[in-house]
Amino acid sequence: MIKIRYNNLCYQLKNNDKYLSQEDWSIPDNEDISYEMKVNGKSYQAVFFQWPTEIGDSIIHDQTLANIMLRTLSGELSNLSEEDRHKEIEKVYLEKLSALSSNKRVWFNISEQEFDKYVIVMYYENVYNLNNGRDL
Repeated sequence: MIKIRYNNLCYQLKNNDKYLSQEDWSIPDNEDISYEMKVNGKSYQAVFFQWPTEIGDSIIHDQTLANIMLRTLSGELSNLSEEDRHKEIEKVYLEKLSALSSNKRVWFNISEQEFDKYVIVMYYENVYNLNNGRDL
C-alpha cells in the first residue's frame, strides 16, 4: 500500500502546475520495496520545487533582462546568431528560475516505522521563511 500512496503523491505533484521536478520519482509496479530497502539499502525519496510566484516571475524577468543587457553592452552576445542569442537568453532565464525555485522545496521519502510497516515522511522547506538567527 505504501508504494501506491508514494506513487500517487508523485503523480499528484508531477501533474500540479505549482510544482516542477526534473525526474520521475515513481516506483515501478514490480519492485519489492521491502526487499530493496532491507537487503540493498535502497531509499525512496522524491524532490519537487514550487514554481516562483508572480513576484518571483518578475524578479526572474528583471534579473534576466539586466544580465542580457550587460552581456550585450559588453559585446559578449554580438557574435552570436539570433537563434543562439535566444538560446542564451533561455539558458539565463532557466538558471534564474532554478535558483528561485530551489528555495522552496517539497520532498518526501518512505521510512520503515516498524518491521514491514512503512510511512511517508514529507518535508516542506521555504528558505524565505527562515529566521536567520533572529527570534529564536
